Amino acid sequence: MVYLEDLLLHDDFARAVDALGHPFVQEMKLGPVHQLGLIVPDAEAASRRLEQKGVKPFFLASGPVDMWTENGKDRNFSGKLGSSLYQGKELELLEPGEGSDFYRRALDPKGRIVVHHLAFLVPDVDEAAERLTASGCPLWVRGRIKKGPYKIEFAYMDALGQCGFVLEFMSHRLLGRPVKPPAGLYAFLGKVQKKTGKRSLDIT
Repeated sequence: MVYLEDLLLHDDFARAVDALGHPFVQEMKLGPVHQLGLIVPDAEAASRRLEQKGVKPFFLASGPVDMWTENGKDRNFSGKLGSSLYQGKELELLEPGEGSDFYRRALDPKGRIVVHHLAFLVPDVDEAAERLTASGCPLWVRGRIKKGPYKIEFAYMDALGQCGFVLEFMSHRLLGRPVKPPAGLYAFLGKVQKKTGKRSLDIT
């Protein structure tokens, strides 16, 4: 396993992140890592620890996802996540959640923050997933998070045998059009949450 604490020791964090999963990631021309998916037992506790280390405030949200299809079967999944930015890389804290053991199986018994997946922004999640499936990495989870006109489409690919990580393709859409989240959005929302005292937004 790779732990976030070890990556944070590098002088060039972004470079250390982009080195994960090579040479397979490079061979597939997936581009720079956009996000690290991090498994934690408690997202709020982990966010406090990381903010003390200099990471910008995390925006935390919880609730059910709009769609979660795992190994071809639809499931009702609900969880809590936290998002922030550190040296140009998005950090996503993920609790085990309910309805699947997809995240739970990666929990570290000592409570360390585990790097579970590497995420890449793509214009079309299904097209990217099909390309990787053809290279021997089956689709594990296809999902969607939706709030009003904003949607996040995502697909988790089983690339553990090829590079030691789950790979995620994701796209953000507003009113049906692809958008890239502003770099400081999560930090701004996290600051607002801390000021209001409500540390997690319920997206039910």
